[in-house]
Amino acid sequence: MTDSSNRPHRTVFTRAIEACDLHWQDSHLQHIISSDLYTNYCYHDDTENSLFDSHGWPLWHEHVPTACARVDALRSHGYPREALRLAIAIVNTLRRQQQKQLEMFRAQKKELLHRGVTSITNLEGWVGHPLDPIGTLFSSLMEACRVDDESFHGFSDFTENMGQCKSLEYQHLPAHKFLEEGESYLTLAVEVALIGLGQQRIMPDGLYAQEKVCRNEEQLISKLQEIELDDTLVKIFRKQAVFLLEAGPYSGLGEVIHRESVPMHTFAKYLFTSLLPHDAELAYKTALRAMRLLVLESTAPSGDMSRPHHIASVVPNRYPRWFTLSHIESQQCELASTMLTAAKGDVRRLETVLESIQKNIHSSSHIFKLAQDAFKIATLMDSLPDITLLKVSLELGLQ
Repeated sequence: MTDSSNRPHRTVFTRAIEACDLHWQDSHLQHIISSDLYTNYCYHDDTENSLFDSHGWPLWHEHVPTACARVDALRSHGYPREALRLAIAIVNTLRRQQQKQLEMFRAQKKELLHRGVTSITNLEGWVGHPLDPIGTLFSSLMEACRVDDESFHGFSDFTENMGQCKSLEYQHLPAHKFLEEGESYLTLAVEVALIGLGQQRIMPDGLYAQEKVCRNEEQLISKLQEIELDDTLVKIFRKQAVFLLEAGPYSGLGEVIHRESVPMHTFAKYLFTSLLPHDAELAYKTALRAMRLLVLESTAPSGDMSRPHHIASVVPNRYPRWFTLSHIESQQCELASTMLTAAKGDVRRLETVLESIQKNIHSSSHIFKLAQDAFKIATLMDSLPDITLLKVSLELGLQ
């Protein structure tokens, strides 16, 4: 069991060879999937691959897509309880890893920011991956929120009030013993989706793989949009937004990211609209950080290539071969337009958004579209014209 960030570049052959060696005989794995009582409160090994966390709850360290494929296999073969137990262990492992990564970055922050370059932390992204690890975890946990007690025959020993979900609406079920107080399968599902969407990962090679990244991201966000945010979920959004902003090279929203990282525009737009009614400052901070598109910056840092699992640009030209670049630029434009609309009447925010647009958007057609959008928003029939927004429109139009 090793951390995926230390693995070499993986190919289809790597996966095939590993699949031949997969087995279920690991005693730790067997204990995780077979018991709700598997804990070790005296376990004090705080190393990267420790078997239990500080609560004494089990962790499962394995290449994340492979671990999630186990969850999918258990579900599809009629072992929903076992799948859910393993899913919870995996998510707790990811959350612990996220905390450790934040601590590591804080210890090295000054040096990394001074150098202005970063390592690629994941050559293999979880969103858009052929095994769909984040989608599998999300579905498994959401299924536990919707399933009725008859279809989960014998599941009453796992959680006492599973019958509350008969309405087939997503609900906060009582916390499983391996969740923090106040947490539920629903909060865990939402949190793992946010972790996956915010992961800094390299844009894969090839048209199909790049389209799959965009498509899977949109599908996952679409599922998240079906969930009505309550106070508990808003706390999760706040927590993850702060993590993503502060986690440096481990996050797609970190201060310094690799030039060829998958852009965060689509995800940031969702975060922005979700956070705006509850924490406008954090919403704008997140969206403004996501506006960058370093692949089009000629002076963008190319990253630290000193370690063997880091790869160079796909082609030696100035721009790598991003087949989905037009879609990405349109998403960047959408994010900017969303911020302009929300900032109407707020001079300070409008000026900040304008600066971000001028700095980060390189397409003249998109800048012109934003000028038109700003003009339309400023001159809506039901209110007086917004002078600041009209100035923004003029500046963008002149640019």
